[in-house]
Amino acid sequence: MFTDGPITGDDTWSNVSGRATLTHHFNDAITGYASVATGYKSGGFDYLTYRVTDPAFGEDSEAWLEEYEWTVDASNGEPNSFDEESVLSYELGLKARLLDNRLALNAAAFQYTYEDLQQAFFIGAAAVTRNVGESQGQGLELDARWLITDNLDLYLGMAWLDTEFTGAPAELCEACDGNEMAFSPNFSSATVLTYHQATGLGELTYSAEYTFTGEQFSELENSEDVKLGSRDVVNLRVALTSADDSWTAGVYAENLFNEEYYSWGYTEALYNLPATKTDPSRGRVLGVNLSYRF
Repeated sequence: MFTDGPITGDDTWSNVSGRATLTHHFNDAITGYASVATGYKSGGFDYLTYRVTDPAFGEDSEAWLEEYEWTVDASNGEPNSFDEESVLSYELGLKARLLDNRLALNAAAFQYTYEDLQQAFFIGAAAVTRNVGESQGQGLELDARWLITDNLDLYLGMAWLDTEFTGAPAELCEACDGNEMAFSPNFSSATVLTYHQATGLGELTYSAEYTFTGEQFSELENSEDVKLGSRDVVNLRVALTSADDSWTAGVYAENLFNEEYYSWGYTEALYNLPATKTDPSRGRVLGVNLSYRF
């Protein structure tokens, strides 16, 4: 079907979200906490699909299409909409400051449940958003920052994640129940080593960053054809900040070793869209940063 001019939709969504936290100080160096929180994302409208609102269409769609010559206008059609999504999350954590505050350790275990999670699907060549029934995830995050010397510090962060979703519309995803959520690697980590050096012009900062991202699926179907492989990315940065902190100039190299990977993929799209991986990595990027603070 086609549209004769623009069509519009109207709806209202509202929500009250909150968070409650209990904190316990075991001693001056170690603090524990437990929290429960709710979150919310408003519903919305597709811009590539719509539905006929004329009751006659439901009674005899073929006759209706013939009469209106497969054309929808603002009087008998509106964009498809999707409902709001909500999340309930629980978290237990510890925060520690050790070695005369030169070592900071943080650990958190979490669990969350989404209701009516908003997910993208393909209908033909059109990307649409629909609500999935219930999606759950649980995991563990650890990070540490160690001030090795007054000029050198090391950061290390790691995350483990396990996800599962159920209730995907059968017409959009026939065998999705029990699959992992898209873009949810089981393991990821980041390491950053930073050195600060005082000079006559200001402070020089050197940093080396290494990030690892594990394998992950890029769609709800968990298709192996477009499963995203793990990747290792190294970045280097050097920056000079003036003594009065008014300006910073730097150079950087991102993806130093030119790691090749894909960031997104799809399968089984129809029409002229191939079932292939898309959105490859940028490759190595060299650049200059200049900033001035008024």
